[in-house]
Amino acid sequence: MKRRKFMTCLVLVIVICASGSISAAADTNTFLGENAGAYNKGLSNTFIGYEAGMNNDSGAMNTFVGAQAGYSNTFGVKNTFLGQCTGFTNDI
Repeated sequence: MKRRKFMTCLVLVIVICASGSISAAADTNTFLGENAGAYNKGLSNTFIGYEAGMNNDSGAMNTFVGAQAGYSNTFGVKNTFLGQCTGFTNDI
């Protein structure tokens, strides 16, 4: 009996719904989730989750993971919030 080698391919499909605004000022951002980074103009941010970083204006180098994580952050820099509603009212 011959063994056959099978190659498993994993295809990751990422659907981003209404996340992030298109702005010439915003660059190198990653948003995943409904309304994640909706008003973002900052640089180098990663927002993952429903409304994560939604009100971020010029905050930069932030990572928010979880529903509404960093929701009210507007100018905060170099923050990391993991979990639902963590840093909800942060602006540092």
